[in-house]
Amino acid sequence: MIEGKSYQVPPATLQVLDPSQQEKQAQLDLRQAAFLELPFPRSYFFEGETIMTSLTLFIWDRLPVNRIENAPTKIGESFSSNNLGKWTEEKRNVSRNGKIYSTFTWPVALTAAMAGTKEISFTVNLRVRVNSRKNSPFSSPFFNDPFFGFGREESLTVELPTKSIEIKPLPSTNRPSDYSGAIGSFRAQYSVDANQVEVGDPVRLNFSIEGKGNFAAIPAPILESNEEFKIGPPAFLFEGNEEIKSEGRQNFEFILTPQKAGNLKITPLNFSYFDPIQEKYSTIIGNEIDLLVKPGEKWIEPPNQNESPNSMPSTIAMSTNDLFQTASDPGIWYSSLQPKSIESNYWFWWCHCSTCCWRTGRVCRYVNCKSIS
Repeated sequence: MIEGKSYQVPPATLQVLDPSQQEKQAQLDLRQAAFLELPFPRSYFFEGETIMTSLTLFIWDRLPVNRIENAPTKIGESFSSNNLGKWTEEKRNVSRNGKIYSTFTWPVALTAAMAGTKEISFTVNLRVRVNSRKNSPFSSPFFNDPFFGFGREESLTVELPTKSIEIKPLPSTNRPSDYSGAIGSFRAQYSVDANQVEVGDPVRLNFSIEGKGNFAAIPAPILESNEEFKIGPPAFLFEGNEEIKSEGRQNFEFILTPQKAGNLKITPLNFSYFDPIQEKYSTIIGNEIDLLVKPGEKWIEPPNQNESPNSMPSTIAMSTNDLFQTASDPGIWYSSLQPKSIESNYWFWWCHCSTCCWRTGRVCRYVNCKSIS
């Protein structure tokens, strides 16, 4: 009764499990206290394809975890993976299996090097508080009481169940001759920073690939020097996540130096790749770029200094080679790069002589004064 009023309590049912069922339930709770998930977007992948997925750690809110000891570690050599550091996403109050969890997620980029059925797993360690009392009939130190109590700290290993996945070889039919291993979905751009230059002026040629795929395995396109252009090795610049390199823009920058004047054409660059979704090869064909190259300034040969003024020709011949003068006045010429000693400077001797004369005059004046006195 409450305040003189009677209330009826609805009947409750309590199910008492036998010891074997209690042990199974405790083991199930222990397995569900912390676990890993690694979903795959497809049931198979291609050799050399970069798979972008995520690894998520679920920790039951009732599990007394002090900290995550280390980043997840990959088990198996069939796949290469990016380095997993600190998690990039953390969520609270996630419902799963009738329990409330906290989740920690790492982005994972996996690449299979060989075809066949391959296996992969991950493991991570947690530091948890363990009840020191040994009153559990099933040796489960985490579930002795509803709040676990306080006790010693131990390491709990959480392992992802081994996952098997089929890795297919790349098809050999209709493979382009210039295919170099790119797998994904891409777009390509081809541009120069100037359309009109002079002979010898460097031109920047930028070839960029944008999209999703195995950027880490894409080599630079081949562009060799010829009679019209001298071409240096390319510079690499990736715009995106440098650690994963699965989505973004890869830039290849070449420096071209025109060797002759005229309306020159820059050789187009083609880019071939394999699309794993459509399961076929594609080629992006580049266009020729016209570059107007003007003659450079002429260098005037200086007269021979050994010749007399009378023997110099009235007109000075122009050089046929295009040279590039960076300064019209060379400045002061020195016969040696070694610094001159201080004794070779006349200011050094003038100062010393002046000091000696002054001191000699003072001494003579002092002697004369002594003699007079």
